[in-house]
Amino acid sequence: MKKTISPELRLALTLHYLTTGQNFFILHTNFHVGKSTVATIIVGDVCIAIWDVLSPVYLRLPVSLTNSSMLKVAGDSRRCRT
Repeated sequence: MKKTISPELRLALTLHYLTTGQNFFILHTNFHVGKSTVATIIVGDVCIAIWDVLSPVYLRLPVSLTNSSMLKVAGDSRRCRT
């Protein structure tokens, strides 16, 4: 029977990866989980969950994406740079 990995460990592993950028082999050694498990947890589970929860809050698309509204945004951003 496989030992389950707690949500706390999954989050710790993912946050460690995102902050340090260490490769999966080092993470597998440090956290005592399989190499493929590291990849599955980070990419397949936790990062997708983080994206699903945070993207609607912090990455909202404009309600209308008309040419005139996009040109206005582009013009405003050009004025900010000068």
